[in-house]
Parts: sequence; C-alpha cells; structure tokens
Amino acid sequence: TFNDFLSVMAPFVLVVLIVLVVLCRIMFRKAFRYDAERVKQVMALRESDAIRDRRLVVLSLAVLGAVLVAFGLHTVLHLEPSVVALLGGLLLLALSRLDPTEVAKDVEWPTLVFFAGLFVMVGGLVETGVID
Repeated sequence: TFNDFLSVMAPFVLVVLIVLVVLCRIMFRKAFRYDAERVKQVMALRESDAIRDRRLVVLSLAVLGAVLVAFGLHTVLHLEPSVVALLGGLLLLALSRLDPTEVAKDVEWPTLVFFAGLFVMVGGLVETGVID
C-alpha cells in the first residue's frame, strides 16, 4: 500500500536528503558565498508577482491535499492509488476552467505510457511468480 511504501522509504529518503545537503555544501561551497547585491535583488522580488491565477493555486493546493489524504486512506476507501490520482487530476481539470485540449498537449504522454507499460510488466511478473 501507499502507507507501506512511505514507512519503508521515509528513513532511506531522510538519510539521502542529509547526504545530499552535506555534499552540496561541500561541492558547491563557492556558490554559497554571501553577496550583498544578490541579496538585495532577491529581497526585492515579490512571490505574488509570479502567481498569475491565485484561484488556480488555491484549487490546486486543495486538490493536492485531498489526494494526499486519499492516498493515506486508500485502503479504507477501497480505492487504488491510481484511481485516486486520476480522480484528483480530473477534478482539478474540471474546476480549473482550463481547456482540456490545451492541457492534454502539455502532458508528457511518452513518459506516462512508459510507466504504464512498466507497471503492467511488473504486475505480470508478480502474478506469474517470477518476483517470488
């Protein structure tokens, strides 16, 4: 389940994160120098200027939160995580008022097909007993 995945992977991810931060600090130490001019430029930026559609941001965060909760409760809800993800995506598309044709053009279809094929292949290996 998704919860099993989180419980198994979380410690490993935390260790890798700590190693990454330490290595980045060592390998890119020259990039971590204080530059007053760059600080001034960054502090002058306003994050609200980057948000073009505040309603869509709020909707996206709400749907993301609902999907994450549903992932955690998918065994109680009797829904596969893939169904939860698809429902969340379709809900966001319906609420966003965006043109579905334009959204579909931005989807990375080859990657999705690759992962679908990979999951089908792994599922087949599990069912035939090869994984055991």
